[in-house]
Amino acid sequence: MFGSPVLALIFPWQETGEENAAVVFFSSNSLTETFATGTNLSYMINNNGDYLVHADYELIRSVVNAASSPFIISMLESPSSNLQTLYRDTDGQRYFGAYREIWANAAVVTIIPYNIVFEGIAATTRRNIFLTGAVLFLSIIFIWFFSKTVSVPLKALAAAAAQIEGGNFELHLKPKTKDEVGYLTKSFQKMSGALGIFGRFTNREIAVRAMRGEIKPGGLPKHATIFFSDIRGFTEKSENFTKAFGDGASDKIVFWLNEYFTRMVDCVEKTGGVVDKFIGDAVMAHWGTAYSAGSPEEDAFNGVRASIMMREALLELNNKRETGDIGSPSIQIGCGLNSGIVTAGQLGSEQRMEYTVIGDPVNLASRTEALNKPLGTDILITEDTYNLTGDRFITEEMPSVTVKGKEKPVRIFAVVNLKEAQGPQTLAELRNLLGIQPPDTNVDLDSEEKKYKIGNSSAGDDSSAGGGNT
Repeated sequence: MFGSPVLALIFPWQETGEENAAVVFFSSNSLTETFATGTNLSYMINNNGDYLVHADYELIRSVVNAASSPFIISMLESPSSNLQTLYRDTDGQRYFGAYREIWANAAVVTIIPYNIVFEGIAATTRRNIFLTGAVLFLSIIFIWFFSKTVSVPLKALAAAAAQIEGGNFELHLKPKTKDEVGYLTKSFQKMSGALGIFGRFTNREIAVRAMRGEIKPGGLPKHATIFFSDIRGFTEKSENFTKAFGDGASDKIVFWLNEYFTRMVDCVEKTGGVVDKFIGDAVMAHWGTAYSAGSPEEDAFNGVRASIMMREALLELNNKRETGDIGSPSIQIGCGLNSGIVTAGQLGSEQRMEYTVIGDPVNLASRTEALNKPLGTDILITEDTYNLTGDRFITEEMPSVTVKGKEKPVRIFAVVNLKEAQGPQTLAELRNLLGIQPPDTNVDLDSEEKKYKIGNSSAGDDSSAGGGNT
């Protein structure tokens, strides 16, 4: 009768109290297309849970009942004619289920596995996560490289600032970019150069300590050792420069003095001293003021040791000079040291200040230095310094000297060498090494207080803190 197999479905039909039977004929091909399995599974059941239409014909033939399925149970118990819900079946898998009643005692059911429903969403989510991760990774790499272009120069500037704070003004910074950081680096380099020049015109260590707040404004009493040195015959040497070089003498003298001062300052700083100032060809320094070695004895020892180091540095420098070189004559110095309580602090005006020491021990140190020439020595220390360091050095006592303002004569000692050190062991050996002539036995040391003459009379310079015989 039909060109393809036909499936007849019989549904009980109840009407006017009599049971009738309704026969529905379906083409098997049509049912297969409608209820075939694929992404989803659709079937028809009656109100008892029996399969009426299913892609698996054996389930219908065997009269398999689906009433035990959790979804079918909820469908049969629901008063609604249609339902869509998420459920977990007896096999433990999650499904989406939907049904719709088509007759009073039959319904079409469609189910689809949960993972299939969300497969597209999950794939899209995974792609979005991977894309987000890739973008985030590339962003991090870009930001890291970009931050390096900023952080590396800034770290270099921070390290340079720390060096400047520590007193090192000689920096060599090169801008690597042309942005704001590069401009800042170039400005920082200019500032470093300016500070380097500034540091040559002042005591760098004192300036750094004042910047850190370690040196406060005002004066403080300090037990210090004061040092003065002077070049022997400097006036005569200056005149020789002028005669030999004329207008170019100034450059020659400055170069010659700077070479000398460089070595002397190095000796002071290596022993923890402070170079106070240069007074013409003289050097003033002190120990135990801005900082101390721990005790007046150690400070005094460092001061005397620095003087011996200066002697050795000059011997080395003079040995390198050519004999008779007017542009670089040999140098002999006299050093005087005294110890005592001084006032140390920042003196000057609002425009210019310097860290220095004042007091009677300073004047006595200057006058002690002036005694080297008449005594035929190069390093003299007073009794106060000798009492702090005498047992650590080889010394010879010199004739006492009467100083203006002092009631008692001041004992003076010539420093020969460190004990147990190589080199001269007596004052005679030292004079022979340095080429110093022994003094006249009839020398009047008190005359050394007379620094200048007015007409035929001599006058004392009681207020001078520097100078000495030249």
